[in-house]
Amino acid sequence: MLNKAEIEEKIFSIDAEVCTHAILEMVFNADREAVDWVSDYLVKLSENTNPTVSGLALTCFGHLARLHGYMGDHRRVVALLEAFRNSPVSELRGRAEDALEDIEIFCSKPQTHCSEPTSGT
Repeated sequence: MLNKAEIEEKIFSIDAEVCTHAILEMVFNADREAVDWVSDYLVKLSENTNPTVSGLALTCFGHLARLHGYMGDHRRVVALLEAFRNSPVSELRGRAEDALEDIEIFCSKPQTHCSEPTSGT
């Protein structure tokens, strides 16, 4: 179970290592009901000036798709990742591309809907 207050404190740490560990903890320990909350924070973290942090946030959209078949507001996330395809930072372009590929793979199944969570899963 996520300790949201603790994670919220850590993900905005000026220490990139603390921040990245908290991002991973948040993503890999979230249940399906927490995905929207996680996705909202990943959007915010994608704006971080440290490419390690922002790149991890982008990658984690792919992790959410793989783990849950859902990664929050599909249009918002895909638009964000598409915008990062034009980033001047090559690492961010690659991370966005990888996340988009994961979303295409894990959210394209007929029984899976990436725009909203399904009940019973």
